[in-house]
Amino acid sequence: MADAALGSSSAGRPGRRGVFDIALYAVLLLLVYITAYPFLMIVFSSISDPQEVLRNPLLLFPRSVTLVTYKAVIQYDKVVRGFRNSIVYTVAYTCLLLAVTTTAGYALSRRRFKARRVLLIVFLLPWFFSGGIIPTYIVVKKMGMIDTMWAFIFPGLVSFFY
Repeated sequence: MADAALGSSSAGRPGRRGVFDIALYAVLLLLVYITAYPFLMIVFSSISDPQEVLRNPLLLFPRSVTLVTYKAVIQYDKVVRGFRNSIVYTVAYTCLLLAVTTTAGYALSRRRFKARRVLLIVFLLPWFFSGGIIPTYIVVKKMGMIDTMWAFIFPGLVSFFY
């Protein structure tokens, strides 16, 4: 009874619904392939022999697996420093942002807090009327934070969005 409602016969032959499902799966597999191929090509190129990639740039599968490119990247000091900086900036920004946001959120949630309205306006006004990148640069420069990690962290800590 359920097979008849779905459009397929009881003899096991695919009906109209079965043909539609097959076509749908084919289109979805094609879309997955089109979407995933650039990422797979990058991964396959990174683990393949560099000369093989130059000879055949459209790799479907790696022919010979080698980690020479990863070894070259790890030996390059600026890449390692960049990874380290990314981790340090992310951890420092996340910890400080959580501290500032939870503290401000707790203070703003207390109705008896006398400076609640003033603090709310202090957070809300820059959210609607941002000064832009030039005033932010001037503030960072005047505070002596140029070429420091704090120039990335401090300007975004107080945000009403969070």
